[in-house]
Amino acid sequence: MDALTDILSKLNNYVIEQLNSPLPLLNALVKHTFERPGKNIRARFMIQLAHFLKESATTIDFFKTATIIELIHCGTLVHDDVIDQNPLRRNGLATHEVFGNTCSILLGDYLFTKAYLIAQELNHKALFLPDLALAAHALVEGELLQLQQKNTVITFDEYLTIIQLKTASLFGFACKSVAQIYAPELQNEFHEIGFKFGTLFQLIDDFQDYFGTAEQLGKQPGQDFKEQKMTLPLLALKKIGLEKKLSSFFQEVLTFQEAVKILSPVRQIALDLIMHYAHDCKKAVVAIHAEIFLMPLINRSLDVLLESEYLPHS
Repeated sequence: MDALTDILSKLNNYVIEQLNSPLPLLNALVKHTFERPGKNIRARFMIQLAHFLKESATTIDFFKTATIIELIHCGTLVHDDVIDQNPLRRNGLATHEVFGNTCSILLGDYLFTKAYLIAQELNHKALFLPDLALAAHALVEGELLQLQQKNTVITFDEYLTIIQLKTASLFGFACKSVAQIYAPELQNEFHEIGFKFGTLFQLIDDFQDYFGTAEQLGKQPGQDFKEQKMTLPLLALKKIGLEKKLSSFFQEVLTFQEAVKILSPVRQIALDLIMHYAHDCKKAVVAIHAEIFLMPLINRSLDVLLESEYLPHS
């Protein structure tokens, strides 16, 4: 077990310990939701940024900070699965499929409130709490904006706004929080790296929802099609002069398989856009000379495309 994996294992155990409750139902909900760890990509970035600063990633303040980020993230996933009625999460049944919608919504609420309680214990809470509130606000705003624009033809900039609110904001906050613990003078630089990676991460996820597998996603592909969301693959149709097709796409295209077939010609266009944002993210990493620590994480996120043979190996 390498050092990063060892820290992640200890962090996951710490998260579960913080959620221990005298309520058997709550413990059952937590056990089901957290028994299959996710990609831990936010925690991985935080740990590597701490190492970049030559600081420990196992202090109580660091573990509490990383736990808060994980609780906020998992709370949004639990709520998202109820809203979207996703049957799978992390290659297993979503919490609402086992415990029902009411319990799942209450679990999400519990995770959010627990995150705020832990935040009160931080030594750097004066810096952390305002940004926590902003990140939580952005997450909700992004979800509402996406709901408002369901089955509506939007611009690429409007799409970017949605994913930056609902995904990039939390990534940016997670990275910034490491600087708040160890190097407040680097808050802006760390936030920029996290924000840009969060944007890239969501672009890849939206691409994979049409062209990936359930194993890669940890959930069933085609959810964006089912929920009639205008995401990267659909917006790429504009690049080949098929913008008019977007306005009636979800009415005329009846199956997910048919959608994938229609979108195949713009797959490379979507990939080119992903690689543009990957380059932008890497530039922010190079700017602070953190390549050794962060480039492997960025490249690993792109590997899912290589595994699917969507990009040439080089």
